[in-house]
Amino acid sequence: QKINVSDCPTASSVLARIMIEITTDEFLKKKGDTSKQNDELVKKINHIKSTYVTDADLKKTIDLLNNDLLTKKLNQVVHNTIFQATETTIKDLWKNLSHFFDFLIIGIKSK
Repeated sequence: QKINVSDCPTASSVLARIMIEITTDEFLKKKGDTSKQNDELVKKINHIKSTYVTDADLKKTIDLLNNDLLTKKLNQVVHNTIFQATETTIKDLWKNLSHFFDFLIIGIKSK
């Protein structure tokens, strides 16, 4: 079933947050890297960036995501009943997140 971001921005943001968390965990698991398995998401993402990412542009994107969009906005939607996601916020997040997400998926699929 599809969820329309404009109709359900909060649900979309929660699903995006869950997808990022699960994919990050799977990436680290696939790499045999258990050093950050109990850490919060921002620390896992920073660990992936510093340990596995070599592309400078992707590193900059990850820094921006971790400093604002991902760790602040999505966490607020998940953990704060008053904070609301907007369609624009989710679409902007996905535009920026898609490169990192692709990196994680490729890492999971590779042998």
